[in-house]
Amino acid sequence: MKFHHVLGATALFVMACAAQAGIKLSPAAERQIRVNPNGSTPVIIFLANQPGASVAREVDALYRPEISRLGIEVRELSKGMRPLGAIPPAMERRSPQPMSPGAIAERNVLLAEIDRLQTAQVNEISRRIGMLVASDLAATDAIVRAYGGRVDGVVTVVTAMFAVVPNRNLRAISNYPRISWIDVDATGEPELDNHKTSLGLVTGFWPNAYTGGVLDVGVLDTGVQQSHPALSPHNFESNAGTADSDGHGTGIAGIMASTHATYTGMAFGCDTICVSRAGANSTSMSGLNYLVTGTTEKPENVNYSFGNGRANDTDYSAFDAFFDGAIDTFNIMVSKSTGN
Repeated sequence: MKFHHVLGATALFVMACAAQAGIKLSPAAERQIRVNPNGSTPVIIFLANQPGASVAREVDALYRPEISRLGIEVRELSKGMRPLGAIPPAMERRSPQPMSPGAIAERNVLLAEIDRLQTAQVNEISRRIGMLVASDLAATDAIVRAYGGRVDGVVTVVTAMFAVVPNRNLRAISNYPRISWIDVDATGEPELDNHKTSLGLVTGFWPNAYTGGVLDVGVLDTGVQQSHPALSPHNFESNAGTADSDGHGTGIAGIMASTHATYTGMAFGCDTICVSRAGANSTSMSGLNYLVTGTTEKPENVNYSFGNGRANDTDYSAFDAFFDGAIDTFNIMVSKSTGN
């Protein structure tokens, strides 16, 4: 694995260009001022100080050589089970010869060490970012409150603040030098709730012990019913309780990690299911922030099957920028639904 700094750099570049051009309010925020000048709006406030990408590069240089070396060893162990070239679909559907128990055990030891190193890397990135942005967050908090706003939370994966602000004061707040961009906090609702899978896992991944192993998954959704018999064998970390307000998150967790004999999740053998709440932009951003920085077992993959407005090819929203920055800085994989 390697870091992909292009996405996070793009997020910050877009915001920086907008700020330099004097555009510090999104079109949605401008609409709120015109349509409801005497009202208040939940907003996402991006700070100008965004040290994530540079911190990630510094810390990556410390951890990447050993993680890469171990990754090469894992790939070498698995090579014997892969065809040397392209094969016809009929042959591809046949069950391959499983790896030997000794090879599987050796690979699991290597994966456990990779998992330990990646967790340490993420913790160090989070610690350094927190130190670098603490004063900016405190100062911005004071400005928002001075203009009659209410601060509801902050995130440091990408440095941002969630607040409810009087619309008449949005422009004045946006002029504060520590702020680079303000966008509206959009609502969210579940997606991918009619899934059917036919991925051929029983003839590919699972016979070769690709079941999750020591690795961990993240569910950013409506919660997870931890007592569900298909999920209860796993360890859990959650800041959203042990229940599910809707059932959607439990279904998503089942796709990822169900141990049911018939309805088996893709990574049914994984270690820990990390859970946080999705919803409005700020809720989901706080949720991902927890999964990346607040858990002990950092999930290597996070699933997000919520929709926060209709995507298009012209707007680059606060939400887009946040997820780009999180993926870039913390080297996580986010699986996203594409609607229903």
